[in-house]
Amino acid sequence: MQLRASGIWYAILGPLGCKMQIEDKGGPMVLDRPPIKGPEDLKNMSMPDLTKDWRINSALKSAALLKERAGDYYLFGTFLGPFSLAGMLVGLENLLLETIERPEFVHDLMAFSKEALLQHADLCAPHLDAIMYCDPSASGDLISPETTASFLIPCFRELNQETKNMGIDVLNHICGNTTGALDHIAGLEADAFSLDFKVDLVVAREKLSDRMALIGNIEPSLLLTAESSEIEALSREAVTKARQKGFVLSPGCDVPLESPIENVKRLIDVAGE
Repeated sequence: MQLRASGIWYAILGPLGCKMQIEDKGGPMVLDRPPIKGPEDLKNMSMPDLTKDWRINSALKSAALLKERAGDYYLFGTFLGPFSLAGMLVGLENLLLETIERPEFVHDLMAFSKEALLQHADLCAPHLDAIMYCDPSASGDLISPETTASFLIPCFRELNQETKNMGIDVLNHICGNTTGALDHIAGLEADAFSLDFKVDLVVAREKLSDRMALIGNIEPSLLLTAESSEIEALSREAVTKARQKGFVLSPGCDVPLESPIENVKRLIDVAGE
């Protein structure tokens, strides 16, 4: 079995009122015009009909085509996580300030984000084996373990549970050094958790391995700059550190676009041994 990702995570932003700029390379940029400024805006915002959005319909067609031709591939779609989506809706800096100034507003915003993501997931689930919710704005380099426990984990856990009820697996990824939050992450009830390269696999194994599989965590920049022999050595070291059946060898985050294909192949070869 092999893994293949279908990247459809930004498609939900347009129907929710976010203005995007599409780049030639990389993901879309969300322009700094958040559709929600406060509780009243959130109260007045209705859940959109995602089936009427052309980007989402295009992503659904792509996912269906991939599923049809995937063979033995394990196909998962990458979605925004709830904290990151909330940050897109109000602006990330505003969201961080609101966790202090108006925490109930943030909880309400997280609940709205969760419902939007579930609506999106329900459309995509028939074409996928799993959904990976990626929450870069919940980075351990950006918010504290206490903020993670209070604002992210309860909503994220419900999102995972309800997505599993659709009959698919759930994978999670949070960027940055999440070491201090691993005890909280253990309660996410995900099938697997993707670790950034900043997290020691040995520590993560001790905290998470009896709760979920681990994914990770080769430093992505090295796929761009290192020799293929170094990628092979790092990959073997990661497998040794993980030391468990439930481990998926992977980069710690997105692969840089200009990475030499030989480096990517070398990682895949080690994973397939």
